[in-house]
Amino acid sequence: MFFLFKSKFFKILAFVMIILFNVEPVQAADIGNSFNYGFAEKSGYISMNGGGAAVDYGTTVADATLSGYAWSEKAGYINFDDAGANYSVANDGLGNLSGYAWSEKLGYISFDDSTANNYYQVTIDVAGNFSGYAWSEKAGYINFDDAGALYNATTTWVPEYAPTVTNSVGATNVTSSGARLNCDLTDDGNLSTTAYVYWGDDDAGTTSGNWDYEENLGVKSEGVYYYDAGSLTKNTIYYYRCYAINATGNDWADSTSQFTTAKVTSPIIFKRGVILKKDVIFK
Repeated sequence: MFFLFKSKFFKILAFVMIILFNVEPVQAADIGNSFNYGFAEKSGYISMNGGGAAVDYGTTVADATLSGYAWSEKAGYINFDDAGANYSVANDGLGNLSGYAWSEKLGYISFDDSTANNYYQVTIDVAGNFSGYAWSEKAGYINFDDAGALYNATTTWVPEYAPTVTNSVGATNVTSSGARLNCDLTDDGNLSTTAYVYWGDDDAGTTSGNWDYEENLGVKSEGVYYYDAGSLTKNTIYYYRCYAINATGNDWADSTSQFTTAKVTSPIIFKRGVILKKDVIFK
């Protein structure tokens, strides 16, 4: 009886051991939207995401704050927000960071210099790249971008801002009765942007209500867009100006463009048998 029990015990134990030792190792997940590294002379690389690490961590950038953790082998976890509001890293929505992160080994880490000297600040550009320096009394400057591309912290978050538009391309396909009014949406501010053209036979500047015509061309992507104006008067000066708006703001083209419609001349018709004098010149 004892032998049978012992035999079953070892079979069960062997089965459990097979399961335990054949389990695939589980790597931790990145729980933020930031990637790559910052670097400090005294504490080395600072990882912004935990993909493949021993434990879950990651840094999340949002419109108003940074949250979560970064990791350094020498400094340990770096916390970007504290429920007790003793420290936090703020984002002004345009990628200008301020405030403090916290590390058990490094203490407070400042993301901007609050003095008038403005010696350091960490920012995020329109492509999601961190740049600039943070400061820790124990670690010194922490660099978030490197010109040699050895390290460069990035994030999928990008700032949202007002669009920019121009009508420097000018009008094309000008005839006596029509013209193509070209605009260029040079930047949509990372938001859905609605494009307009204002036009008429007077320059109304940036006062929309004073233009003769307003053309809403709907949501446009960055690049050239246009409106084909028709029923124009021959040999007349016309003006137009481009405008764009998104949820953050709006922009008028820096100046008004103008064009003149073509003249229309009546053809000269000669009666049959007319003889022209010598040296007659048609203009």
